[in-house]
Amino acid sequence: MKKLLFLSCLILASCGKPSKPEPQGPKPGIFILGEIVLFVYRAPSTNITNVALTGDFFGWKPDGFPLTYDTSANLWRISLMLSPGIYQYKYILNGSIFTNDPANPLVSPDGKGGLNSVIEVRP
Repeated sequence: MKKLLFLSCLILASCGKPSKPEPQGPKPGIFILGEIVLFVYRAPSTNITNVALTGDFFGWKPDGFPLTYDTSANLWRISLMLSPGIYQYKYILNGSIFTNDPANPLVSPDGKGGLNSVIEVRP
């Protein structure tokens, strides 16, 4: 009986404390559900007053399409319906700063010394 009690204590001690769960909530990134793609961007500073999205799916429209700002989450968002394919895109900050998506590690050279972010929409 003492051996069983000792083993139980040893097992419990080796497990340690359970880790705290990560807080849940909105996060920046790309979320794909079928052909609907949600782009979520967190601006690097409070000096960003507008964010737009451009890419090869828009013919690299220089003004892009504006994202909507969610004040409660401090995030910018836009949902698009895209056909299956591989696409490149960038965010446009304050109308003149083109940047790839820091939440998306998939990139491709943009031919100008920078990077485009890349997504794949599957059928």
